[in-house]
Amino acid sequence: MPEDDAVLETAARLLAEPGDGLTMERLAAASGLSRATLYRRFGSRRALVQRLIRERGLSAGDLLAPDVRTRVLQAARALFGREGFAAATVEQIAQEADVGPATIYRHFGSKEALVQAFIQASAPRRRLRELAATRNGDLEEDLTALAGAALQFMHDNRDLFQLALQDGATAVALRHRLQSVEGRSAHALAGYIERQMAAGRLRAGDPFELALSFLGMMFGHALLGVQFYDHPLDDPEQVARCLTRLFLHGAALSPEAAPHQPTYLEPEP
Repeated sequence: MPEDDAVLETAARLLAEPGDGLTMERLAAASGLSRATLYRRFGSRRALVQRLIRERGLSAGDLLAPDVRTRVLQAARALFGREGFAAATVEQIAQEADVGPATIYRHFGSKEALVQAFIQASAPRRRLRELAATRNGDLEEDLTALAGAALQFMHDNRDLFQLALQDGATAVALRHRLQSVEGRSAHALAGYIERQMAAGRLRAGDPFELALSFLGMMFGHALLGVQFYDHPLDDPEQVARCLTRLFLHGAALSPEAAPHQPTYLEPEP
C-alpha cells in the first residue's frame, strides 16, 4: 500500500538517526499517525522490523547497531550485573563497549554521571511523563505503550533488578540510585489512573493499589517468568497488550459472551 510505503520510509529514517532509535511512539509522532493505527496496520514493532528487512533491504545489523552513547549504556548495564555496581570501572565499561575511556568521559564526564544517565534512560519513566500530560488519550493504547516500555526495560535490565534486591553495599547503593530516579513511577501511574477514574473511564478505587497491581504483572512476566519458570519474554508488545486487557477487563467471561472467545493471552487474528 502507498500509505505503508510512506510509514516504512519514515521508519528507515528514524533508524538512521541517533537517540532512541525506532519505537512505535517516535514513529507515530514522525508519521502523523496514532499508535493505534500503526498497531492495526503493522501488528507490532517486530512485524514492522521484518517488513523493513524484507522490503527495504535492511540487514539485522542495520537495525541493531546502536550509537556510541547507547552502546556505552548497554555495556555499563552488563558490567554492573557481572562485576557489581561499585566494582565496575570506566576502563572495563569502555572495553565492553569497544570504545576508549576518553570517549566515555567525553560523553558523560564521570562514572557517577554515567550511572545517572543509565538510570535516567529508563523508557518507562519517559512514558509516564507523557502519560502525566495526557488528558483525553486512548486509555488502552496509553497503558499498552507504557506496559511495553516497562516490560522491555525490566527484561533488558533484569540482572540489575536482581542485584538491587540482594544484600550488601553494592545492592544498597544501586537501590538508592534507582529510587532517586524511579521512586515516583508508581505514583505517576496512580495519578494517571486517578484522572481516568475522574473522567469516568475506570471504576472508582484506590489508584495507587491499581498502579502497583499493573506494575506487578509486568514484573512477573519480565523477571519472575524468565528467572524462575523458564518462560521467555519473546514479544513484549504482545504481552503488554494482553496484560493491559487483563488489567482493564479482567479474565472472566461475561454471561453474554460467546462460548468460544479467545483467552486473554491469545493474539488477535
